[in-house]
Amino acid sequence: MKNDPAILIKNVSKCYRNNDKEFYALNDINLDIRKGDLVGIIGRNGSGKSTLLKLISGVVKPSTGKITISGSLASVLSIGGGFHPDLTGVDNIILHGQLMGLTKKEAIDLIDNVALFSELKHFIHEPIKTYSDGMFLRLAVSTYIFLDYDIYLFDEVLSAGDILFNQKIKAEIQKLVKKNKTVLMVSHDLNMISNFTTHSILLDNGQIVDFDKTSSLIKNYKLDALNAGNSHFDITQGSKIYNKVYEDNNININTISFLSSDIRTLSSSKISIVTEFENKNHAEEYNITYLVKSIDDFMLHADSYAMKKDFFIPRFKCMSITAEYPQHFFNKGIFSFGLIISKGTDLLYMKIENIFYFEIEHTPWASANVWKDFEVYSCYPLNWKIKNNNLN
Repeated sequence: MKNDPAILIKNVSKCYRNNDKEFYALNDINLDIRKGDLVGIIGRNGSGKSTLLKLISGVVKPSTGKITISGSLASVLSIGGGFHPDLTGVDNIILHGQLMGLTKKEAIDLIDNVALFSELKHFIHEPIKTYSDGMFLRLAVSTYIFLDYDIYLFDEVLSAGDILFNQKIKAEIQKLVKKNKTVLMVSHDLNMISNFTTHSILLDNGQIVDFDKTSSLIKNYKLDALNAGNSHFDITQGSKIYNKVYEDNNININTISFLSSDIRTLSSSKISIVTEFENKNHAEEYNITYLVKSIDDFMLHADSYAMKKDFFIPRFKCMSITAEYPQHFFNKGIFSFGLIISKGTDLLYMKIENIFYFEIEHTPWASANVWKDFEVYSCYPLNWKIKNNNLN
């Protein structure tokens, strides 16, 4: 019955030993996958995605813990599994079907459906060593699709197909779900995971970081990945702080702080961005401009201190420069922040883009990112403040 357990994983770890060193590919994994669930598994290379599928399929045994499978399981862990290059497509379908537990008659009954679905009717009697990679993919995946199992494991085998063929596979997987089949899918293609799954698991360093609805998990994963290069991007009293942005003989930008509840915040929240600035050369007159772009690098807003105050930054040695974005300033979406430092009125000194990304999760407006409809970006004036941080 639907909602009955299909895969139960309790306290499972997989440890590999190389000489005297131990490496945990998976560490203390606990999962409860229900019948009819359509689950994606994402994460960086080496996070443990393929190892998890191998453990579930029984190809690899866990070092500790227990895995319980309820129902028959088809593991599609490699396109080449069970296929012999010297045999024809027909012979390989029969061979692979038998390797997956079918009788010879049951395997033969698959041939017409596989040939039709794969669009390889005119090649099905040729040795598969004559197939292109795309043709081989069609044969392999089509064979897997038509195996009538309770649980299907797919590891990166769907991302190599063309758009039309992937649409056919998607339709067949949806049929599997309607039949209360359970599907687990590993892919680096986040669009594929979004299209095929309802919930997803995020793995990192062999551990489960999150298990949530696919749409929410991928959105958060993308935002975290965008900010991954910011090694000093830390939460401090409700703010995000990016350290050591820029340094030379004239200027230090020590920190940039995003002051809100989180980098995922509501449009109803006021957002302040504070730059801690050190002017080593007091004789120079500088101006600072804040830039906001959309996720696809479209300039949305720019405003400078001089534009608002009609004069340059005071020649303090150390200062904090704050610009406040009002409530409902941003629409729903992911945005990047950057800044420009200029000398005098028109001499560009530095331009630093995509310092960090932040997300607005709610907007009162009907459509998101309405600025994209304009040919020029907004110069809406911000509320600028400067604080003298000199100790003497």
